[in-house]
Amino acid sequence: MIPISNLYHKDVDVQVTATKIDATSVWWTFPAKFRIPHDKDVGMFPISFFPKWQANARATLILKIVSANTSQSLHYDLSGIGMEPLSEGHVFLKCELKKEKKHHLIIENSSNKRNVTYKVESDIPNFYGPETIQVPPLSKEKYVFKVVPTLSGTYIGQVSFTEQSKAHNKQFMWYTVELKMQPPPPMEVVKLESYIR
Repeated sequence: MIPISNLYHKDVDVQVTATKIDATSVWWTFPAKFRIPHDKDVGMFPISFFPKWQANARATLILKIVSANTSQSLHYDLSGIGMEPLSEGHVFLKCELKKEKKHHLIIENSSNKRNVTYKVESDIPNFYGPETIQVPPLSKEKYVFKVVPTLSGTYIGQVSFTEQSKAHNKQFMWYTVELKMQPPPPMEVVKLESYIR
């Protein structure tokens, strides 16, 4: 929110213009026009920042008062930092050594205009799944994968999905995956009897 003072004791209309500096400027959203009622001393201009990728986003915002006998305008340099998103969730899988374990993750496309093809990467040992997945606009798809653990113990890794696009606002999501590997049951039980000494 940006506070704008109403010094004129009447309804004040504010004309909003913005200058895009680069492709990330569209990550800033705000109304095209704004009115401060006559009974308000201060109007709170709404502005939000919704980054789509890791980057510094900049834009210039000009708020010009047009309904009063004044040439007053307010200039703002907008600067936001898009940081790596939090994981979509944490998956816990109990596995048996050398046995295949299947699971699926939900992958979303928030774009309302295009299909999105994600490249899939993981640092989990013995991870098997499609290298890409395509998701239609405003839809969700299941990404099915399997792991075949060969060592006992606990391992935490991740599965990431990066949009295969040259667009600056490409989509990205990831999950953390915790594997608890248990040894398999014995192949057989051998019974031994012996005399003491």
